[in-house]
Amino acid sequence: MALILVKNALQGQYQDSIYELNRLCVNDGLPRNALSFFVSQCLQMLPKPMCIVSYADTGHNHHGYIYQATNWLYTGLSAPFKDYMVKGMEGMHNASILDLVGRSDGKQGHLDKVKLLKEKFGEENVYMVERSRKHRYFYFIGSKTERRKMRSLLIYDKEPYPKGDNIRYDASYETTPNLTLF
Repeated sequence: MALILVKNALQGQYQDSIYELNRLCVNDGLPRNALSFFVSQCLQMLPKPMCIVSYADTGHNHHGYIYQATNWLYTGLSAPFKDYMVKGMEGMHNASILDLVGRSDGKQGHLDKVKLLKEKFGEENVYMVERSRKHRYFYFIGSKTERRKMRSLLIYDKEPYPKGDNIRYDASYETTPNLTLF
């Protein structure tokens, strides 16, 4: 999760208690409400107080209906953002592309990854692309007083839930296991 969100979302408070829920998926054929039941049970097991943030990707026509069904607070779309891409590597995530030229370990200082990308792949092959915006949801866990305090600190305004037709991922691909280890 973006460091800036952790620092600013609750005005600098609860920084060690903000977590992101990501990669939530469900297979077809499960009983009705199975996903919302699963999410609500998991949330009850978490330590208190805690703030959970999650996103639904507009680029995949997701609206966050599971968060709406479990009463999360919708706070609008994430900020516009552009990612660096390399021609021929469009299927890779921006972070993976940037990691191709190294990671800062704190000892070598700040890496100019864009400069290194251009040197490695050629300036004409490095370009920027608009990242799809995400629907942003928050969920507060704790006593009534703790939840009320976290909500009062939240810098985002509550907005009406987004609506539309979701498009599900195709999960029909079956892998062939490789049983040979050596």
